[in-house]
Amino acid sequence: MYRIAVITDIHGNIYALRSALEDIRRKKVDAIYCLGDMIGMGPFSNQVCETLFSHENVQLVTGNHDEAVMALIKGSVYPKSREKVKAHHQWIADRLTSEYKKAISRLSRFLTTNVAGWIFYFALT
Repeated sequence: MYRIAVITDIHGNIYALRSALEDIRRKKVDAIYCLGDMIGMGPFSNQVCETLFSHENVQLVTGNHDEAVMALIKGSVYPKSREKVKAHHQWIADRLTSEYKKAISRLSRFLTTNVAGWIFYFALT
């Protein structure tokens, strides 16, 4: 049986991510799909990025918090819907390493995959 795990809304919480990945490892999951919001709230965004980008079987898409932080980094339009957390997003943008800024900027907003005859479409709309 092919096993998948879907994780999302990590928001810089490295401890929750490590716990989830340990559970996923114990269950012998074949593929992991991270549906965004890796960064954007908790203080450990670099550690979360390091863990996810170095993991061999994780596919990632961006989430709205990831894209809001990247808007600040790129100097593009910041989403009005995130105005209440803009100061914190700026704090994260100021501390995110250049390696992870580049890695996040290369991620897609959508992912289509076929698993055991099922087609899944993950997207930030």
